[in-house]
Amino acid sequence: MQRSWQVLKWVVPLAGLIFLITGCGNENSGEITADMIHFGDGNQPKIVFEELEWRVGNIAEGTVLNHTFAFSNTGDAPLVIADVTGSCGCAVARDWPRTPLAAGEHAEIQVTYNSRGRQGEIDSEIAVVANTYPSTTKLKLTGRVLGPEDTNVTLK
Repeated sequence: MQRSWQVLKWVVPLAGLIFLITGCGNENSGEITADMIHFGDGNQPKIVFEELEWRVGNIAEGTVLNHTFAFSNTGDAPLVIADVTGSCGCAVARDWPRTPLAAGEHAEIQVTYNSRGRQGEIDSEIAVVANTYPSTTKLKLTGRVLGPEDTNVTLK
């Protein structure tokens, strides 16, 4: 009995290790892999946005706006977006590609801006972190949020 316990003590972890190794050998089905990271040698992804700035103009405090930043991978390797983060809680990225974008493909990043409690100048950024050089692309959001004391300004 004790000998079978000692054998099981080694067989179970070994079987788990074999399962992990063989399970990781599947073909890429949209997941991110280490070969998509580039360090300046060979093929590189390149993210190119149709616009880098969203100018909202003058808006009333409490307005919620949505915007789409369209972009393409103009490089010659898969583009992986690791993160999209706003510089404040008022500008939030809602949707972006979570799987690699092949060379030549187009996609979008959806951004929502909530002006509630944000009177004054709008100067926010959305940082897009990807496997590109440079690794971070900054998208800007500019405009002005008007409150009750702004009586001589025209709204958008």
